[in-house]
Formats: sequence, C-alpha cells, structure tokens
Amino acid sequence: MIHLLALIAACQFADPPAKTLDVEAGSTTDSLTGDRGTWDEQYLSVNTRNGPGHAAYADVTTDQRFGLSDITYEGGWYVPLGPKLEFDAVAAFSPTHQVLPDSALQAGLDLRAGNGYGYQSSYAQRNYPTAVANIATVGADRYRGNQHFSMTLTAVHLSNAPGIAMSAGIAYTGYLRCDNLSFALSGGRDVENTGVGANVAIYQTISYTANDLHWFTPHTALAFGAGWYLLTGAYDRFELHVALHERL
Repeated sequence: MIHLLALIAACQFADPPAKTLDVEAGSTTDSLTGDRGTWDEQYLSVNTRNGPGHAAYADVTTDQRFGLSDITYEGGWYVPLGPKLEFDAVAAFSPTHQVLPDSALQAGLDLRAGNGYGYQSSYAQRNYPTAVANIATVGADRYRGNQHFSMTLTAVHLSNAPGIAMSAGIAYTGYLRCDNLSFALSGGRDVENTGVGANVAIYQTISYTANDLHWFTPHTALAFGAGWYLLTGAYDRFELHVALHERL
C-alpha cells in the first residue's frame, strides 16, 4: 500500500505548458487470419501546440502489407475560427501507394457548445489507383471531469461500387493521474484494400481497440494498445502497438 501511494504521488505532475512540442516513435504489428501473413508499421510523429486551439503535426510512416512496402507522409493543422469553433485540415500522400491510398485530404469543424458538449463534422477523400473513396462523418462528444465520451456516424461512397456504406462508432477516454486510457468500438460497412489485385472494396467490419498512454515523468510516456478487426469475407486481424512518447 505504501508503494502504491508513493507511485500515485509521483504521478501528480504539473499541467503541461501552453506551448508543447512532442515526438513519438512507434511500431505496430498485425496478425491476419486466412494465411494472409502479418502487417508491420513503423512511424515517427512530431506534434506541436500553442495554447488551447492552435496545433499541428507531421508524420512519416512505413507500412509492410501483403509483401509490399509503402511510405506515407501526413500533416495536419488545427486552428480556432472563433471562441467555440475549430477548423482542421489533414493531407497525406504515398509515393509508392501499392496498398495504401496515393493521397488523402480531409477537412473538418469542431463546435464546442458549452457544458462539455461538442459537435463535429468532416469530409475526406482517399484516392487509390483504382478507386476514390469519399467519406463524410458527423459526431458528438462530451468532456465530463476527467472523462471523454464520443460517438460518430460515417457514410462512405466508393467510386467503383454503388450505394452508400454506413458505419458507427463509440469511444471513451479516461484521463487518470499517470495514464490516458481509451477504448473504442465501431461497426458497419467500410473501405479496405485487401491487397489482392488492388482490391479496394466495401466490407462489413467490426473493430475493438484499447490503448493507454502512461506517463513516467512530465516529459516521457509509453504508448501501447491492442485491437481486433473483423473483415467479413476477407480476414480478421489482431493488432499490437507500442511507442515511446517524449515531450521536449
């Protein structure tokens, strides 16, 4: 008990400064059913924040899927448009794009409505060599003390398939003394490239994820998590993720 109390006391870090610069380096491994092998990913991410609204990030990611390798560059920007409204824009491209999209663009709005409630909307376009996916998402969330609840509804139109695919998700994050614990559940119909002849298609999916960001000091944290993704008619995959997070 004495050791536990000492550990809790050690986690009572001061609030982070208004201006932060964070670097995260991580790796993800996915095991696929149906003799589809494994996926591996390595990434480096740099995030900067200036006050409560202005933020930006840049990522470099290498992916190995189905015996093919892709590199992706991604950047995002968040800026307040008013006291309660924030705009975000994200762009990514892959010069190799053997499995991943060759480019992706996204823009969104986040309206803070008071009492912890917020409402979001976004539009994204993923450009694959053989198809284009147009994705519209609406969501709502609430911050309550050290907890965050959110839900989303997503509609996808794939250029080489008729109709609209719908999916929904819910998520929870608890901001504890040393940890940011998060859990998410989603299901519906979504876009996936199964790697068989650039087979970009709509699949029935269900996913469960659990993640933690554990702070050892005010500057150093370890991120780790696991996920299970069921892709009906193709494969299931189990994912493990670990990363080192450093606040400079």
